[in-house]
Amino acid sequence: MTSSTRARPLLRFCMLAALSVLLLFPAGAAPATATGTVVAWGCGGFTQAGQCTVPSGLSGVTAVAAGTFHSLALKSDGTVVAWGCAVDNVGQCNVPSGLSGVTAIAAGSFHSLALKSDGTVVAWGCAVDNVGQCNVPSGLSGVTAIAAGSFQSLALKSDGTVVAWGCGIDNGQCDVPSGLSGVTAVAAGNVHSLALKSDGTVVAWGCGGGSDTGQCDVPSGLSGVTAIAAGGGHSLALKSDGTVVAWGCAGFDWGQCDVPSGLSDVVAIAAGDITSLALKSDGTVVGWGCGAGDAGQCNVPAGLTGVTAIAAGSSHSLARRSDGTVVSWGCAYTDIGQCSVPSGLSGAITVSAGYGHSLALVAPAPKISGFSPGGAAVGAVVTIGGSNLGGATSVSFGGVATAPTFVSSTQVRAVVPAAARTGHLDVTTSVGTGHSSGTFRVLPRITSVSPPSGPAGAAVTIAGSGFTDVGAVKFNGVPATAPSVDSDHQITAHVPAAATGGRVTVTTLGGTATSPTGFVVVPTITGFFPLVAAPGSPVVVNGTGFGSVSSVKVHGVSAGFSVLSHTQLRLIVPAAATNGFITVTTPGGTALSALILIVTPRVVGFAPGSAPVGAKVTISGNAFGGATGVLFNGVLALPATVTPTQITVLVPAAASTGKLTVVTSAGAGQSSGTFRVLPRITSVSPGSAPAGATVTIAGSGFTDVTAVKFNGVPDGSASVDSDHQITAHVPASATSGRITVTTAGGTAVSASGFLAVPTISGFAPGAAAPGSPVVV
Repeated sequence: MTSSTRARPLLRFCMLAALSVLLLFPAGAAPATATGTVVAWGCGGFTQAGQCTVPSGLSGVTAVAAGTFHSLALKSDGTVVAWGCAVDNVGQCNVPSGLSGVTAIAAGSFHSLALKSDGTVVAWGCAVDNVGQCNVPSGLSGVTAIAAGSFQSLALKSDGTVVAWGCGIDNGQCDVPSGLSGVTAVAAGNVHSLALKSDGTVVAWGCGGGSDTGQCDVPSGLSGVTAIAAGGGHSLALKSDGTVVAWGCAGFDWGQCDVPSGLSDVVAIAAGDITSLALKSDGTVVGWGCGAGDAGQCNVPAGLTGVTAIAAGSSHSLARRSDGTVVSWGCAYTDIGQCSVPSGLSGAITVSAGYGHSLALVAPAPKISGFSPGGAAVGAVVTIGGSNLGGATSVSFGGVATAPTFVSSTQVRAVVPAAARTGHLDVTTSVGTGHSSGTFRVLPRITSVSPPSGPAGAAVTIAGSGFTDVGAVKFNGVPATAPSVDSDHQITAHVPAAATGGRVTVTTLGGTATSPTGFVVVPTITGFFPLVAAPGSPVVVNGTGFGSVSSVKVHGVSAGFSVLSHTQLRLIVPAAATNGFITVTTPGGTALSALILIVTPRVVGFAPGSAPVGAKVTISGNAFGGATGVLFNGVLALPATVTPTQITVLVPAAASTGKLTVVTSAGAGQSSGTFRVLPRITSVSPGSAPAGATVTIAGSGFTDVTAVKFNGVPDGSASVDSDHQITAHVPASATSGRITVTTAGGTAVSASGFLAVPTISGFAPGAAAPGSPVVV
């Protein structure tokens, strides 16, 4: 092996320091979630090899890796840029011409690796101290991850096997154990290699010669491991329960294996030369080790929080915070600037720590310039335009995040998530979050209403999406009673009393959704008044759903009606109605009253308007069915014939002038007019008599008698013995002629004249000569 006089001592120094820089890239550098530029610092003193001199115009970088004296950058177009190498240049900066399609990079001490999208590996460097780490095995393919060690290269294949090469200075780190399979991750240390298996166990090999410090002695029973890291002379394993296990340190024990008691909730680990770092779920960092070689790289700055990534160098440590800033510490005795983070550095995506320099991949924060459409329902695709959107990991709709379906540097597409809310849109990348200036409206959508019909007060389930910030639920424009939002996709509402059939709408901050079909409001009858009514009389019906009434019936007979409101109507009892239920029909169905309306008879008229006892009277009206009697001013007569609209009856003997009343089982109906019962004289006895004689007048209708006259001369002493007999006295001035009886119903005249018999009560003088007057 040949080398320059200045390179050889430096190489020995790196080896004595266990080449901690190599530990930062055990599985290659995974592409970052966004593209950006590179910032480098450090490189002071004897380490100045140009690795901090970032090539002018370098951009579109997705990953960085720091070697001992060189730096690598992977660009979004799949090409690689390398710089540095002014010291100990063994070709590790000489990127092969035409190299493209690269998806991952790794920087070793003096060599570089690139993993291509076709699963092949390219290596370069090794011009001096070539121990074979650049000699990629012929036919190697199907590689999914790479790691660059001090003198070895590792490749993890898609079938879970591992291939290693290099190791010209052989400590066994290339001797992959026979039958090793099921590997999911690899790590390359100074003189040892690690493999993490899918069952959570760890396999280690190497450590030959005088390099064995126990870093290959995996603790018995170790399982549940999710991540590994290989240090200069020690190994780390992160378990699924958030604890850390460390081993090695037998020959160079500076505390890097002394995991702090109680350490838990760890989410990431990093192993330096003599340093161990752990990142906790709360964003804090714990460091240990650094015993004899303490340069402060284990002294985590007090109050450091919000950390999302860590890196361990030879004598310094790095932390990337969630706000994109970088914090560095250590460098106490090898301060060559690697801890001097450039002022104002922000937007860091990831960091990488070399031997004497630090790298940060920096990208600008995403910006949103607009989105389309301005409003959409859950499940719709929204396109967001802007800049620096590459690597977007989430899109938030009013604070509700979802993963994007398409990402480019200027455009992101996402599906509106189920719980999305109206508000600003946010696009988050590994750099930060961009906020829209405008408001995206999450449009509500109704997919179903169940049941599709119901009466007022009924509970209705409205299914759909976008039911956040609900302002109103309406049934055909009428606000629902006490709606409750069960979730962003379901609402329970109650049909309002005034509702009519029509569409259901849900209004949110995003807009208004309309049901695909109309909701049918079923009418109800809660009561009516009066409970008893005659045909032609009004009855007020109370209920719900009276908005589109098409028919109102009483016991099946259509009635005229007028709708007073959605909860009240007035019907007119139809002429042909009989006792029965009231029904109200709308497009939503037919409502039936709980009670029966009692329909009483109605007397419209009668003929003749007056008649004597025994005469036939015809009464017209309604609801006469089942009539049991007719009252002539209170005097009962049994009807001769009965139909629903007509009754014939004979004037009863005791009838008097007054109202006619028809009686049925439902009630009674009275005439508005007065029926006059005509008196009738059938006989006068005796047929002749002198003044003062008692005369018996027989007949009918002798009620409400107002006068008895003998040929027009009143009998002031007449007495009505009954409705068919009067006792009268011949008045002194009576003359022969007809006798009349006058009642409220009219005047009856005797069939024949009454003979008034003269009488001589006296004369004067008692004696007189012929020709003399005598007064009789």
